[in-house]
Amino acid sequence: MATFRLHPLSLPSSIICLLLCACSHEQAPVATFRPERAPLIIVLDDRSGTIDQQGIVKADAFFYNEVANGLQTFCPGSILAVVLCGNPQPEAKSSFRFDADTFRIFTPGDDANLEERYYARLSKDSLLLARNQRREAFIARIDRHIFQYQPNGVDVTLLDDALLRVRNIIDSPIHAHRPKLVVILSDGINENAFGEAIPFARKFTKNDDDASLQIVLNSWENSDISIFEHATVPLQRTESLPDAQRCISEFIRQNKI
Repeated sequence: MATFRLHPLSLPSSIICLLLCACSHEQAPVATFRPERAPLIIVLDDRSGTIDQQGIVKADAFFYNEVANGLQTFCPGSILAVVLCGNPQPEAKSSFRFDADTFRIFTPGDDANLEERYYARLSKDSLLLARNQRREAFIARIDRHIFQYQPNGVDVTLLDDALLRVRNIIDSPIHAHRPKLVVILSDGINENAFGEAIPFARKFTKNDDDASLQIVLNSWENSDISIFEHATVPLQRTESLPDAQRCISEFIRQNKI
């Protein structure tokens, strides 16, 4: 009958290996994913009549789809919120929010067998389908309330009101630890109920603003930017929608997870 002997060094060697593995885990803990620190992008989308009069290019479905797709791909747990500017209907005064899921696509290793690769592919396909459906549902909401904007009476630019709604999102405690980007797609004209340009009544920024906040003004024509005079945040000006898109892409690149 065959007999097997345990090598005298095998047991101590095994113990040493286990100790080394334990030490290595203590020295290099795995980073914890923190979705509450994923980025927040707020787009103030001005659809008032003055935008049409000046021929300013407005954001379309491609623009929003690209932003949402970038967040899904690189920043799981991030948020895109769209605020309508103009004279919105009551149901369009709330922000339209897109949440990028926190699921990661599993990529099998080189040593995976055919069955493991098959189920990994099924999982990837189903996840991509769910992501596409989520974006499509978001674009449908944007289309209904933003692209097909109908004013609540006179078509004026209530920019003060829109900026206050943006400010409320920024000040929410649940976004305290997120890096934030506000993209304002507006000509900067602030009007009253009679369509007359008026100075800003509220200050958008505060002296104690979160240092993680950035602001991009796109196609901003109005010389009155007193609303940002206390800004302690990076403020950029762009002249076209592609310029604003590049700013968003750079923000996403800087905050990849």
